[in-house]
Parts: sequence; structure tokens; C-alpha cells
Amino acid sequence: MKLSTYCCERRLAAVYVEEFIWEYLSDMLLDDAFGWDDRIRVAIQLADLLAWLHERRIAVGSITASCIIVNAEMNIKVFDFGAVYHHVNEDSEIPPLYPVGRDAPEVFNRGKRTMKSDVYIFGLLLMELIAKKEFVFRYSQYEPVVDEVMFGRTHLVHKCFDEVDDQTASDITELTCRCLDVHPDKRPSIKSVFDALGKLRKVGEERK
Repeated sequence: MKLSTYCCERRLAAVYVEEFIWEYLSDMLLDDAFGWDDRIRVAIQLADLLAWLHERRIAVGSITASCIIVNAEMNIKVFDFGAVYHHVNEDSEIPPLYPVGRDAPEVFNRGKRTMKSDVYIFGLLLMELIAKKEFVFRYSQYEPVVDEVMFGRTHLVHKCFDEVDDQTASDITELTCRCLDVHPDKRPSIKSVFDALGKLRKVGEERK
């Protein structure tokens, strides 16, 4: 961005010149114009970001769709990570600053956060993206939330995404459910989630 002008007589203020058109992901979730390919693009970028942070031994807090903005090219920016924890690994147990309404089960059950807690949070976002449904999560809701979406259905993918074949729908449902396993050690690493999403997108494009 180019700095146009600034003022610091009473308080620091700056004006930047840039066409800045972004939208909250939370405002897009139920939008019919937000198609399958764009949703997977957003999910892959978020998984890539979390994998990059985990490689640098950084874990984050609770990311929700309202903490992510998206531009017209479906590029994302996360502007609120909640708490940020440095020098951790997948076996670390990090005392959270505070549990929030949308968090992994172990944070509420044991008051401990690990990198796998980030995988759980990602799983919630992935489910919202593919199920085209926004959830208001509370600490008592994390176990039945998948059942709520799956009731009477064979997969999590919303019926409006008719371009998604049965195998892809089944595979991404399995991946989402693994991310949302109540046992942290049974969840995949975020890097393997990123790799799996990339393969699913590639296979889906080939099937088309």
C-alpha cells in the first residue's frame, strides 16, 4: 500500500491509497456464489498457513470464520489468531490463556492446548465450508456437531455442490471427521491435512 498522508498533531493517523475490497469469511459461508472450488481454495490456504506456523513451532488460539477476510481472488488474510504460543511441538501441552466458546475438547477437559488443538479448530472451519452451514459452538457442543450435519446423510458436503462426486464427498468427509476426533492423538498433523486437500482438489479436477 502507498502512504498518501499522515497526521500526528493529536494522534497518529494515516491514509493509504489502495482498492481494499475484502469480505469476512463468516459473511460468505451461506452465499450461493461462494462455490466449491473457491471454498477448497480457502481451506487449502488456511491449512498451508497453519502448517507454516507449526513448522516454526508456533501454535495459535481459536480461529473462526469471522477472523478471516477474503478478496475477490479468494486469497485469505487471518487477522486474529487468538492467543499465539511459541516454541511448541505436537507433544507440548500449553496452558491456554483462557478457553473460548469454540475450542478443542482437551482445552475444556484438561485445560491444555497442543498443536492438534489447531487441527480441531481447522476441522470446524472445514466442516462449515463444505457443509455450507455456520455453527455457533459452545463447549458442550463439540461432540454432537458432526452428527447434527450427518443426520440422514452419507457425507458432510452440502447437496448444492452437485459437481462434487461421491468419492470426493466421502474422502473430504473422512478427513474432516479425523480432524474433529475428540482424541488429539488420533487427529492428523495439519501438514498431512494440507497435503490431503491438495490431492482431493487435484483428483476432483481430473474427474471433471
